[in-house]
Amino acid sequence: AHAAYEIARGTTAGVPVYTTPNGAIEQMLDRASGNSGEPRGFLVIDERFVRGEHWLQVRLGTRPNTAAGWILASDVETERTSMRIAISLRTRTLTVYRDNRVVLRTQVVVGKPSTPTPTGSFAVWDETPVSNSIYSPYVLELTAHSNALKTFNGGEARVAIHGMNGPLAVTPGTAQSNGCIRVPPAAMGRIAALVVTGTPVTITN
Repeated sequence: AHAAYEIARGTTAGVPVYTTPNGAIEQMLDRASGNSGEPRGFLVIDERFVRGEHWLQVRLGTRPNTAAGWILASDVETERTSMRIAISLRTRTLTVYRDNRVVLRTQVVVGKPSTPTPTGSFAVWDETPVSNSIYSPYVLELTAHSNALKTFNGGEARVAIHGMNGPLAVTPGTAQSNGCIRVPPAAMGRIAALVVTGTPVTITN
């Protein structure tokens, strides 16, 4: 079956996010991605028509990991993607699908028992190329946050899919990270080329 996911991108500097259609404004979406400068994509998880207005519910990048809000369709441009990422903590694999067909599958490093990788339905929040780093060649931040850590390295404990070099380069298929998904660098480069911000990511046990 053809799998299509809708991604919304802001067309103005700040898009108001409402708690419910026609409800209170809870925050403003930053149009720009924090790192790439491209308009950030938000995964659309529901839609509704209320009094002639078209509303989209999008996955937010704030805690809790189920955070979502409503935006007006007229405030954004939408695009469709058939790409999705599925991560299995049991098999410690990351699979990229296009139209439900496997495009790439790789063994990965997942969170260790004391800092497990959270499960749930998330989306890619930011995509950042990094060179000469333990995280090279890319960091894909997710809307997910660690349930075990409140902060990490002075920032929010956001879960990411990233490369593994130097001290991070442990055996794929093991559980040794602080919650992030570590990917062999060659596969990480391919993954980053396939997905955009807003691409859905599911993490299951």
